[in-house]
Amino acid sequence: MNTSPRVAVAYGQKYFFRVGQYISCVTLVIERGSETEVRIIAHSGLKALSFGDYGASAAYAREVLGYLSNALNVSPRDVVEVDYMDVTKSQLLG
Repeated sequence: MNTSPRVAVAYGQKYFFRVGQYISCVTLVIERGSETEVRIIAHSGLKALSFGDYGASAAYAREVLGYLSNALNVSPRDVVEVDYMDVTKSQLLG
């Protein structure tokens, strides 16, 4: 396909014992000229009234980012962690 910008999408899951279930992760890789933007969205799927996933979603997103960085031999910059409960940070998603 000849699209602009070029985009790749990946989906994965990993079991986390600390929450007793799988964490899902969607990774978007978007070519932006001489740079590449990576967006990683991880979610536990736990009900809203549970007390969170004890950091499992964030850990999985950091693991995916680390894997991509090592595989491509690059260093990420402008890493932003956005908690869906923090309205002030949702503005950073652009």
